[in-house]
Amino acid sequence: MPIKARWEYHGVYYTTKGSISAEEIYEARKFMFTPPEGIEPQYQIVDARESDKIDLDQMELFNVSADDLAVGRKYPDLKIAFISINKQVEETFINHFKISWSLNTVANIRLFNSVQAARNWINLPYPKSNENDANGSSAQNRITLPKDPD
Repeated sequence: MPIKARWEYHGVYYTTKGSISAEEIYEARKFMFTPPEGIEPQYQIVDARESDKIDLDQMELFNVSADDLAVGRKYPDLKIAFISINKQVEETFINHFKISWSLNTVANIRLFNSVQAARNWINLPYPKSNENDANGSSAQNRITLPKDPD
């Protein structure tokens, strides 16, 4: 599957590869609506640096934007960070932003060209690993929350 998702301490980190279809996006979005117990999502990171195309027609793009509206209403402080280095993918994200904003989404949405810039904007702790962010962890759905200092 060209989209992988993993839960982090405060949100979801998605990675994409190759050409992404609407069906793949719809399937991956279900992940956001089933957070682990005790986590209220505060962000989504969509790391599309390894994608060359997001293949959506106008209706599919509208439906994805409407989903962001629903996610934003469920989690009103949600930040959505898109990361891309491909102009065609960026154009799709920008069209998505325009539709989301026309629907009055409450989610805060931004486009970045690096993971670090997105994480700086989100400004929340996240799991560190020896692996590149785009590779994810071996336990995609499991996370360990940091212990409270005594």
